[in-house]
Amino acid sequence: HGLFTYYFLQGLRGKADIDGSGVVTAKGMETFLSQRVPDEAMILYGREQTPEVMGNKDMILVKFR
Repeated sequence: HGLFTYYFLQGLRGKADIDGSGVVTAKGMETFLSQRVPDEAMILYGREQTPEVMGNKDMILVKFR
């Protein structure tokens, strides 16, 4: 996987649940990705990579029970 995909999948597994509510929103995913992908891209590949999430930031991507 690429960095975006790797961290996107981690986010869907719950790491992007920024407030511990059991819900991953597009905004939470954007926050999670923007905290991890740029630094990892620079460390691993020496290049810039800036993830973007487009659309409704309140959209629920995953809801955990």
